[in-house]
Amino acid sequence: MYDVVQIDHIRGFDEYYSIPYGAKNAVNGHWEKGTGIELFRCMEQQLGQHEVIAEDLGYVTDSVRKLVKDSGFPGMKVLEFAFDSRDTGSANDYLPHNYTENCAAMRRHALFHFRIIWDAPTAAGSISLPRQEPTGDGT
Repeated sequence: MYDVVQIDHIRGFDEYYSIPYGAKNAVNGHWEKGTGIELFRCMEQQLGQHEVIAEDLGYVTDSVRKLVKDSGFPGMKVLEFAFDSRDTGSANDYLPHNYTENCAAMRRHALFHFRIIWDAPTAAGSISLPRQEPTGDGT
């Protein structure tokens, strides 16, 4: 039983990086066009409409944004990503005032009571604040 299905790495349905079989590295790989919106329309036609969230995190291109918008699936917004100094492309997408109307905002490790991003630290672990020890008098 489920209420919502999450599609990981929806970017791969737009474009994916193809590496030749047997290659020792990814140097000779290349980008190929994914199935696009046609797959999701076919799924809806065959299975009916279901609750789906598109995991559109990481390197998001304009064509990925269009795919998510055309699908009607809400994308994901993770506040901690807005402050990741390694992200030089889409960090501003994760600031709350830039959230799109159709999105699911969440902490890194919690969405509908299950972990969604396995290698990410918790929200508390992302913030480096000095810890205050309790005084024993309730303060």
